[in-house]
Amino acid sequence: MIDGLDEIDLIDIAILPGMAYSALHLLSKALYPFGSDRCGMEVSVSGKLDGHLITHTWKLIAEKGHGPFVPGVMCRAILREHANINVGARPCLAELPRPIVERAMGDMEIRTGLVELPDQHAFVPRRADKAGRYLGQPDKSGDKI
Repeated sequence: MIDGLDEIDLIDIAILPGMAYSALHLLSKALYPFGSDRCGMEVSVSGKLDGHLITHTWKLIAEKGHGPFVPGVMCRAILREHANINVGARPCLAELPRPIVERAMGDMEIRTGLVELPDQHAFVPRRADKAGRYLGQPDKSGDKI
């Protein structure tokens, strides 16, 4: 007996991860007909540029099941541009400009686009109370949103 566990308990613990994986794999296969191999995302950032409200929206569409590889694109880009990367630990997101990162997706079925919307479409934050109800006028107090 090891710390209150006998041999049978240790075998059961070793089998559980495999059983859990098998169950999740079966579930994913059962749900497969309800999904597709196409996915996408959209990221919008609003703020002031030269005193004007503006929104930049970046869109990504992945086809043919390439969506799960998107999180690894930055690693691909850094490996291809390794001579331009400084030594040391830090977040990788700001290491390379967006066009170089997008080029790292060139051999994948992934499309991206950047849209810039002027004043009338820009998001203006509003203050809300704890219940989520908006209070008064939109907040235009600061230059940074």
